[in-house]
Amino acid sequence: MSKGEYKDYITEARRYLANAKNILKNSKVENGFYRDVKYVRMACGVAYSSVLMAIDGYLLKKGKEIRKRGRKSVDDYRKELSKIDKKMLEYFNSGYYDGTNRVSVISDGLKVAQEIINMAESK
Repeated sequence: MSKGEYKDYITEARRYLANAKNILKNSKVENGFYRDVKYVRMACGVAYSSVLMAIDGYLLKKGKEIRKRGRKSVDDYRKELSKIDKKMLEYFNSGYYDGTNRVSVISDGLKVAQEIINMAESK
């Protein structure tokens, strides 16, 4: 992926989020809960990656790319977002997966991921 093309990040973020939704289809739902937590964990990990990718693209677009040796941390993302977009930071902070298998909670998290991608693209 080209570092100069933030839209590549957004395209990939959308693809990842679609993959996350497809992964969830592998788990049976009963009484409002996913029954196979393995797929929930996998899907949430992929959705989280989509959010980070969208934010990377957004920061690149704003000239605020996170540059550091080694792996970026959640705090790195929070620090950069707090400087330029409090609303996106609020969404970022609200979308964390905490181990639940409740369909409504996972659905809300996926909506948050989608909103972050949309905001990263439109701003």
